[in-house]
Amino acid sequence: EDSEEVTAVADAEDTCESGPGRRVKVNLDAEIVESLPYMDLDYVRARNGLTETEDGKLLVSYEGIVYDVTEFAAHHPGGRDLLLTAAGLDLDHFFGNYAVHGNTDKAARWLEPLAVGRLAPADAARARELATPEAHVEKRMTLLGRARRKIVLVAVSLPLWMTLRSAVRLVGWAVPSLGRLLARALPVTVPGLSPGAEPLPALREDGDGTPVRTTVAVIGGGIAGCGAAW
Repeated sequence: EDSEEVTAVADAEDTCESGPGRRVKVNLDAEIVESLPYMDLDYVRARNGLTETEDGKLLVSYEGIVYDVTEFAAHHPGGRDLLLTAAGLDLDHFFGNYAVHGNTDKAARWLEPLAVGRLAPADAARARELATPEAHVEKRMTLLGRARRKIVLVAVSLPLWMTLRSAVRLVGWAVPSLGRLLARALPVTVPGLSPGAEPLPALREDGDGTPVRTTVAVIGGGIAGCGAAW
């Protein structure tokens, strides 16, 4: 009886697609798998997000099936950067390391429509061998190194931007001051107001012939936008 109960529990675990600690199982139809083209493992590993490729794709493999996660990376619940640590590698190690993927069937359902190819049995076995914890850590350290270099670049450029900002503020202070100096040195002649200027007519006619008294308004007294008269 005990052996029968153990067998029943094992069968139940095998048929369960998801749950705490379960293995992620992507259910692909046999016809779909047969229609997928074979891909070279080196081609898949080159689409790792670190090296520049012509197509710019991000590929992963799992149980011999190749998945294109290029568009999905932006929607990955853990973020694009976390998914990049698995790009080009087999997901078996990552699903085992991040057991949350087996708690539900979401990971399996998201992968199903992303299948674009398959690996030969020998390449599939080699892909699992290469996706080691050491490879995972090395990939993460490479990505962290890139992020650190960006931070250092921003930190180094801060003094330059502060100097540029100070220069802009200096120009903003100097230009109006220069304008005021020139305005005092080169006074503006206003017709009908400045000494020696031509007098304005006391009255002028509007468009309909109505007499209108001419008025002169003086604002400031300078050039280049420092003063105006009309």
